[in-house]
Order: sequence, then structure tokens, then C-alpha cells
Amino acid sequence: MKKIVYAAISSFVFMFCAQANAALITDSSNQTSDGQLFNFSLNGPVSDGASGILTVTSRGDYSIGPFPGSESWDINIEGLFLQNDVVPTDGNIITEFSFDDVFWEIDFVLSGSLLSQVSADGVFNISIDLDSGVNNFNPLTASVAVALEYHTQSVPEPASIVLLGLGLVGIGFLRKKKAA
Repeated sequence: MKKIVYAAISSFVFMFCAQANAALITDSSNQTSDGQLFNFSLNGPVSDGASGILTVTSRGDYSIGPFPGSESWDINIEGLFLQNDVVPTDGNIITEFSFDDVFWEIDFVLSGSLLSQVSADGVFNISIDLDSGVNNFNPLTASVAVALEYHTQSVPEPASIVLLGLGLVGIGFLRKKKAA
């Protein structure tokens, strides 16, 4: 019976020791001009060791056909992560409404060290620069959105203290058993 009680208590404690946290921060903006520059500032702490995925969703004048290179965008994350000439075929095309109206998204996997470096001040700055060929033909639907999802692994202090206390209680029971 004691073994079952000890197993239940230790399972309960270990359940809270390796707690995973996740956060999702999003922002979006409509396209208002040809070849527009979008600047996003995402507020939120990203702790050391957190890795994440930055998803950029875009809808607008992106040709899938013969000249996709002229209808692309560049991404810059505080000068530390750069990628040029991003086109819909680099990511996932969600819907192609017409020849020049494409809704698509692309994921960028960001390492924990990069996230820690760019969010040290609590702000995550992203610039997306549309090529001049990305026309603002439909201001009601043309847009760019960013979503940063990151995960952390933490050990809460109260759980580690409870774990230490249970270990000391276990040692006390062992000594009491040996003395008897």
C-alpha cells in the first residue's frame, strides 16, 4: 500500500516538474501600396532556449506562372535572419483565387539562440519588403500577417522544492526502517 502511495505522490510531483509552455503572438496589416514595406513589432518575452516557428501568411498579387521572381518579398528579422525573393511556391499555397490573387503561407523555423538574441529587449521586430511587382490591385484582400509560436521548457521552483522535500522524507523513512 505504501508503494502505491509513494508512486502516486512522485507521479504527481513529476507531472509539474517538466512543464512546457507555449505562446502565440500574431499581427497583420493590409497592403496599401505597390511594393509596400511591412514592419511588425511583436511584444512578449521569449526565454532562453525557446525555439519557435514564424509563420508569414500573405494574400495578394503573386503570380504562380512564368514570372514569379518579380512578385516576391524579402524578410528581415532585426538583421540577424534574412531571406530574399520568397515566393508562394516556397511555402504552402492555400488558395489560388485567380491568376494574380494567391493566398499562401510559409514557415520559418527559428532556433532558441536566435529568438533569445532578437527578443532580448522584449520586442521581436520583423520587416517584410514586397517587391515592386506586388501590386495593390485589391486593397480589401491584399494583406500580410505574421504569427510567432514558441515553446519553452521550464522547471517551476515550487515543484523542485516539493521534489527535494519528498526526497528528504524518503530518506527519513529509510533511516527509520533501518533503525527498527
